[in-house]
Amino acid sequence: MRILVVDDELPALLRLETLLAEQPGIELAGMCSSAAEALASLTTAMPDVVLLDIEMPEVDGMELAATLTARHIPVIFVSGHQEQAANAFDVEAIDFVIKPVERHRLRRALDRARKRLSGGSAPAARSPYLQRLLVRDNERLLPVPLQTVDYFESLGNHVKVHHAGGCHTVRTALRELERRLDPRLFVRTHRSFIVNVSRIFELRAVSHGDYTAHLSGGVVVPFSRAYRTELARLGFLEAR
Repeated sequence: MRILVVDDELPALLRLETLLAEQPGIELAGMCSSAAEALASLTTAMPDVVLLDIEMPEVDGMELAATLTARHIPVIFVSGHQEQAANAFDVEAIDFVIKPVERHRLRRALDRARKRLSGGSAPAARSPYLQRLLVRDNERLLPVPLQTVDYFESLGNHVKVHHAGGCHTVRTALRELERRLDPRLFVRTHRSFIVNVSRIFELRAVSHGDYTAHLSGGVVVPFSRAYRTELARLGFLEAR
């Protein structure tokens, strides 16, 4: 379970980093000191759950939690302001942990998070796959629904997202992004490309078992023989 921690107090961040490192099955996705930083890091961090302080400058935790909940990212509040606990129900928070954080209390909150993610107590089923990406357009952050993406192209530690609204680059490796994509909708065609299956209208054999995938709009991407098994996984019977 990937955890993103958001708190404007460095001692609190370090305390949570230490406690999370003790928990089995937990991966620290990142640590942020503001809501703006957290929103900007979502595409890279890809958290399953966010541990979130309430009292923060500019945008407070309650406002950020409402945004995260709308994006189907569950929240655990970690705060010294116990009087705010009742407000946590308004944003469907998993739990409200009082500072200073105790080890057993954090463990219990994480157990509740696992149940929520597995559908054990969630108000609505949450897909384990990404539904949208946040991309930066100058000073704006724009949500890009995954169904509008034509294909992803690897650029080292970045990925270029080709979608209906244009092209944008996000900071993540293609292999990290691939594990968060619905395999029924996206297919790896090459070490540098992942393609929206619905955009492929033709495959053309080139040489030595390789293909080219022709997408709507005239785009052509390679389909390496190393990924031929993806055709069978998607239910295609290869022509002879």
